[in-house]
Formats: sequence, structure tokens, C-alpha cells
Amino acid sequence: MAIMAQHVGLADVGVIRNTAAGVHFVLYLNTWMSMQ
Repeated sequence: MAIMAQHVGLADVGVIRNTAAGVHFVLYLNTWMSMQ
């Protein structure tokens, strides 16, 4: 069960990182578009 909990924890961190990367990409894209 502890191993399962660790996998879920790692999965949550991965989702958070992917979401943060997506948000940063959108913000970067918006800034780049407004500069054009």
C-alpha cells in the first residue's frame, strides 16, 4: 500500500508540473503574440 501511495504522490507531482508548464507556455505565448 505504501508503494501505491508513493506512485500516486509522484503522479500528482507530475500533473502539477505539467499544469505549471502549460500555464507558463500560455503566458509566454500571450506575451509573444502581444509583442508582434
